[in-house]
Amino acid sequence: MADFCTAALNSGILKQLRHQSVELWTVQAKAPVTDLELGRRSIISHDMIEQTRYRTREGMKTTVRKGKAAGGIACGYCIKLEYDAKGDRIPGLRESKDEEAEIIRWIYQQYVLGRSPQELATELNDRVPPVPGPQGAPWRDTTIRGDRRRHQKAPRHFCLRGFLISHINSGCGGRI
Repeated sequence: MADFCTAALNSGILKQLRHQSVELWTVQAKAPVTDLELGRRSIISHDMIEQTRYRTREGMKTTVRKGKAAGGIACGYCIKLEYDAKGDRIPGLRESKDEEAEIIRWIYQQYVLGRSPQELATELNDRVPPVPGPQGAPWRDTTIRGDRRRHQKAPRHFCLRGFLISHINSGCGGRI
């Protein structure tokens, strides 16, 4: 169904270009693009994207099954540089950054006591010196609260709670 929709969308674009007296040409065939060729190319392109998506997800699942991190780095962690016998860096290893981890523990403690994410962000930014947030940006309530559907950020962030998840489907919020 997605292949049909993609081909129909591309066909519509081709029709609009033709209406404006614009022709698309292929480099390989050195000829104008036909409806049939456009449909064929869009289906092949869609199939390649699906294969890449599948391989990426399977690779992430395998990495998590090995007990390693498959995604970005959560606040309070950094990349652990460890090398195998060949001298190659072992990917997916993380270690705790003590200063940031202490802030994350403090956020959890205050959150449990009933303080709002807005209050916590204000206090972290008002400290002297201010506590830098993730990527050095100021703290915001959304940085602390996170997105319920995507299970991100403290206190909902899986990684900060000790879980490794291979992939979170941002469309429906389900774990894969």
